Amino acid sequence: LRGPDCAFKQQMMELSRDLGLGEERVSFQRAVPTDRLVSAAEADGDVGLVPYTPTGANYANCSPNKLSQYMSAGLPILANSTNFVKEVVETAQCGLVVDFQNERKLVEAVTRLCDYTMRSNYGSNARAYFERSYNWTAVSDPFYAAVRSSVSGANSTRLEFFPWSKLESDRA
Repeated sequence: LRGPDCAFKQQMMELSRDLGLGEERVSFQRAVPTDRLVSAAEADGDVGLVPYTPTGANYANCSPNKLSQYMSAGLPILANSTNFVKEVVETAQCGLVVDFQNERKLVEAVTRLCDYTMRSNYGSNARAYFERSYNWTAVSDPFYAAVRSSVSGANSTRLEFFPWSKLESDRA
């Protein structure tokens, strides 16, 4: 588990120690700068965890950066069941999505991800889907093409900047 030091991380470290899992089963890595997240995940990650709870529309439909970062790193995904993340993971066939409130299903998913071949296949699928479809260029190209098509042949318009002082004097 990688992340900043906080109360939650301390609780997880204590739980791991109390369960006798040791560093060989669950390790707690230091946080890294944002620009090193993907390379750090590639170097020492086994599974990308997306634990967002589907409470409220924002979280139920979230698109967390970590999903694309894990996929870019070629990690299999274990995600809580949220709408958008579930759609991406299932389409890419790159991991497992379960309701984290269902302890039995979560344990089953973690157990399945202990299989190296399964993790490797999911990780390969994640990387391939990221390269093909789930990256900024692939997602933004249709948008930019639509904008170019909408404005092609149109007369250009000069945009002017109006200083705040001018706006204030106009109001007086």
